[in-house]
Amino acid sequence: MTCVRDSYSLRDCRSYCPQLEKAIAALVKVVRVGDERGEASASAVVDGCVEDISVFNSVGKVCSGIQEYIVGRLCKFVNCESRSILCAFMVLDTACARGVVLHSGNIHKLFFTSLVITVKYLEDEHWNNTTFAKIGGVSADQLFAMEIALFRLLDYNVHIPAAELDDFISDLQPSI
Repeated sequence: MTCVRDSYSLRDCRSYCPQLEKAIAALVKVVRVGDERGEASASAVVDGCVEDISVFNSVGKVCSGIQEYIVGRLCKFVNCESRSILCAFMVLDTACARGVVLHSGNIHKLFFTSLVITVKYLEDEHWNNTTFAKIGGVSADQLFAMEIALFRLLDYNVHIPAAELDDFISDLQPSI
């Protein structure tokens, strides 16, 4: 399989905000740590129940890095607000707090699903699942299964209070 990588800039995205660059850089570091540990989790524990999260694991080698995937594909085609992208990072953080270990084999699908869920929750107009699935490089059935798995993992709660989002953004502010 040949990988073609173009140079992408967050500034070219409709949803650009300076905090996205820091959030993506932090995510890349977390994924590297998960890869180094070699922990490919197939389950997580929510309220004492084991949830199967193997639906997020990629079968083959993923062609693009997470930064290229988020910036070059998702930011470019999902057509959402930066707030939705930042909330997707917070949803992903909640998943990690529930036992999900991020690694290069699951990060693409986990972040994509987090973004789809937050866009549907926060924005009045968005793509249908078939279009979202094409953007994410999965089938509509696979996207549906991933949404259900993530909702279960989050205990069906994707609400993010404005104060928490403000705190998250403040933590991403560049130090002066």
